[in-house]
Amino acid sequence: MFRPLLDAVDEALVTEPLIPVAGGGYGVSVDLALGDSGCARFSRPVSWASCAAPAGRSGSRMSPSPSISPRCCGHYLREEIGIDEITPEAVVSLLTGEFLGAQSDEWITRLYAFLFARSALWREARAKPVIRLEDGSQVRAVRRPGPPGGLPARPAVSSLPTVRRAIAGSPGARRSWMR
Repeated sequence: MFRPLLDAVDEALVTEPLIPVAGGGYGVSVDLALGDSGCARFSRPVSWASCAAPAGRSGSRMSPSPSISPRCCGHYLREEIGIDEITPEAVVSLLTGEFLGAQSDEWITRLYAFLFARSALWREARAKPVIRLEDGSQVRAVRRPGPPGGLPARPAVSSLPTVRRAIAGSPGARRSWMR
């Protein structure tokens, strides 16, 4: 009896901007990405557009409004409407030098703290250009004694590659290098 009503709601959510999005306004399901709790905690200060950007999607990605509870609505939005879920593993697997180079030093520092809490992800991320050098370039982590990818930032000017001072000064970033 209610199937036609449910089908009409499903169709409207897929084609019309009816889903409240973080930051205000409304979006269509194809422009949204749900984050699981790990990704959401990491990206809370970062827009979903930057968290989901490496997914190679056209257009920007947004997250549904925090008022939409993943517990009560997440299953419906994922399974019935088809909104993608961005997991920490997906974010790490899709990181590129271009994407990382466009992020702020603060974002990179949060990425290091995020990876530090997930040692399996850090091992995967080491193959990506996640280390930001003082000149702004992104390099892969190299397994050797000391910080990966470059020398720790030092007060003296050096021609050797050094990790950006703004990042190296963060206790969370330094902890992640010790892994």
